Amino acid sequence: MKAGRGVAMESEGEKERAIDELFEEFDDDDYGNIDNESARSMVSAAESAARANKRKSRKMHTLPDKFQPIYQRATSLYLDGKYEEALTVFAEIALAAKSYAPVHNFMADCYENLGRSNDAFESCKKAVQIDPTFLEAWARYIRLAERIDADTLLSGLVKYVQLSSEGDNLASLPMLRRLVDILQWRKHPKLPKFQRLLLQLEYKAGNYKEAFEAGANIARDLFEQGKSDLVWQCMQPTYELGKKDNVDIPYDFLVLYVESLLHCDRVMETFTLLLERRFIQVPNTASPEVNIKDIPSVQVPPDCSFLMTLAVCTVMIRYSNYDAVRHLIESKIDPVAEFPPSKLVLRYTHALKEQKYYPEALAALKKIHNQPEFRSPELYFQLGEVYEAQNELKLALDAFNRAVSLRPGFRAARLRVRSLGLPVPRASSLTTPENSARTVIIQKRIFEEFLKETDESEIVRLAVDLAASTFQHLEAEDEMRFAREKENVLGLYAPTKMDSVVKDILQYAPAIASSEIPLESFWDVIIKGCTLAFKSNNLQDFFDLLFYALCTMDFRPYPEKVDALKFAMLTATYRWGEYEFVARYYRDKLTESSKPTLSVTEWNFFHQLVADGEYGASLTKWGQRWIKMHDYCREVVLLMANDPFRRGNYRHALELYRVCLDKEGIKSVPWNILLHLGILYINLACQRHCAQRLSLYNTGRVFLEKYGWRRGHCPEVLYNKARAAQQFGDRADAAQLYTECLDLCSRTLIGKQLGAMHRDALNKFSFRAAYNLRAIHMVEKNYLFAKDVTQKHLKWSTVRACIDSPKQA
Repeated sequence: MKAGRGVAMESEGEKERAIDELFEEFDDDDYGNIDNESARSMVSAAESAARANKRKSRKMHTLPDKFQPIYQRATSLYLDGKYEEALTVFAEIALAAKSYAPVHNFMADCYENLGRSNDAFESCKKAVQIDPTFLEAWARYIRLAERIDADTLLSGLVKYVQLSSEGDNLASLPMLRRLVDILQWRKHPKLPKFQRLLLQLEYKAGNYKEAFEAGANIARDLFEQGKSDLVWQCMQPTYELGKKDNVDIPYDFLVLYVESLLHCDRVMETFTLLLERRFIQVPNTASPEVNIKDIPSVQVPPDCSFLMTLAVCTVMIRYSNYDAVRHLIESKIDPVAEFPPSKLVLRYTHALKEQKYYPEALAALKKIHNQPEFRSPELYFQLGEVYEAQNELKLALDAFNRAVSLRPGFRAARLRVRSLGLPVPRASSLTTPENSARTVIIQKRIFEEFLKETDESEIVRLAVDLAASTFQHLEAEDEMRFAREKENVLGLYAPTKMDSVVKDILQYAPAIASSEIPLESFWDVIIKGCTLAFKSNNLQDFFDLLFYALCTMDFRPYPEKVDALKFAMLTATYRWGEYEFVARYYRDKLTESSKPTLSVTEWNFFHQLVADGEYGASLTKWGQRWIKMHDYCREVVLLMANDPFRRGNYRHALELYRVCLDKEGIKSVPWNILLHLGILYINLACQRHCAQRLSLYNTGRVFLEKYGWRRGHCPEVLYNKARAAQQFGDRADAAQLYTECLDLCSRTLIGKQLGAMHRDALNKFSFRAAYNLRAIHMVEKNYLFAKDVTQKHLKWSTVRACIDSPKQA
């Protein structure tokens, strides 16, 4: 409300909240029925509520006996037109009997007759606050609110309709029509609720034309919102009731109802309706029960609209009666016709193309494309699709270019132009369109050979071009918006939050533009391009590829591919030191469910991250809060254990690791828990004044043995066992294990298969094992063995390779 009119100021947020609370009372998702059981139960509930409100209203409208003489005198003054004097007396009664709503209503009437609209509105507002069921006061409230504020008027209309429509009271119709008009003008989300109520009341009042008009408005709104599956549910009860009562159903309602039937794939019902309403005329057929496939030709009335003619064509196409459609189209192709006949041809040719009748579709398109009045971007686009299906790629490219020239913003045509212009091998010339499975196989082989013969830098560039071809139209048409969304994703959001960031892109992003490339080949190109870009530290192309792949529609049905892309981004960002990004990833990953799971590879990153002081502290604090709110979860308990393990609080870490071991058993826990338990027991055994040194050491060796069985025979296991023995003081056992580790590293490096270990990791274990073994030999004064180890494994080339190798995850 505006200041200066004698009305209290209210914030816009309070108004909207108040109106939303009123709208919530109409929140039901029943899309249709006028005479169903739920409607009857609603009416009975509304009638009982109305009776309770009347009893409450009678109690509130009772004035104490001592005020009756004064009230009668004020009423007589009001009837005599002495509004000033009546207002004074009513004000005295209002001060004494504050809960008597009719007094405030009389005062509002007096103020209104005296020309004081703002004061009248305030008095009326008090009346409806005292008695929310006072319909007369609400009607005055609405009339006065028109001069004050639109939101106030809207809230008043909602409340009045809510009260007066209980029990199907038809007196609310005028206000309900007004409310629907306002909501329609505002495009309010609650409009369908009141439209359905208007439809019910108009039909019960006998206003059939207005009722069907309301039903048509509901259908149009649902079609605009993309809820086409609900349109038939909304319109079918009204249509059946009108048909039962022999009511004249308007033409607009029938058109929308036919469209809803086609959206629900109710073709036979559509044909029956068209036949009953005489929108289809079948020659030489007296019986309405005819076989749609056997109809030689159909006719439509001369005054039949374009939409109904299109519906007739759709029904015939669904039943593969192309001859009847062709006869109908030929009779309707008239440049001076009231409807665009090219749409009929496009519908017909699209159906032929879907059935792979390419020569027939091409003949139908060529018949009209030379006539200027029939030329359109859609026609040339379909012509290009037919040419492309027949392997005439040059003619297809020309047709797509014509479509783009007629409409520069034609997204699909521009994507096809870009796709046909990419330097990728095609198998379309080797096979026929009917043999599509064979085409995909040959295409995949050709593409694999193409990747083998192409330079690495060209593969990265090709991968970026292929991935960007899907989104090329966004960069051109809405460059700022697309760049902003791309920057948000590449601003290193946590991968688990990227779905919300790319959601807007996915709503208007098409599938892969280069449809000639199979999905698996496209995936291979993306992965190979990412790998090559990562190895060459080409950050821009690497993140561009990941961004385009994450936002491509074709990969959304395959969550394992999306997770692989996210993990590739996680690996790269960790390798390049973006630890804050990795921390956000794990924090979101562990928060999105009460029992999250991490793979062993992901857990390796997590362990390294917790070992970092800054991020380990924040994640540990988060883990403490999470443990209090949920049940046992392995990942969170390990998070809690790794922090004291890093700080040297071995007993606390041992207790937490034992929790995982007790909950899951020795056969189910991951190998890194067994490794940490072995290291903890060895460290506890090495502490001073330890009473059970040997027992703790043997327990640690048992866990290390189990870790070795789980991990397999590899240099990492041998090195960790040897390091534990050396720390405890068992130098002979440590020397033997170090020697085995060096021997296995040398044999693995010489062999053709590197196994699961990376060459840099093997160099690292070889260098560390050799360095520690040399130290043991020097302590034992075995100088010849120490010299041999130095000459074989600690040469400068080996040391330099270990120094230059990047940090391992």
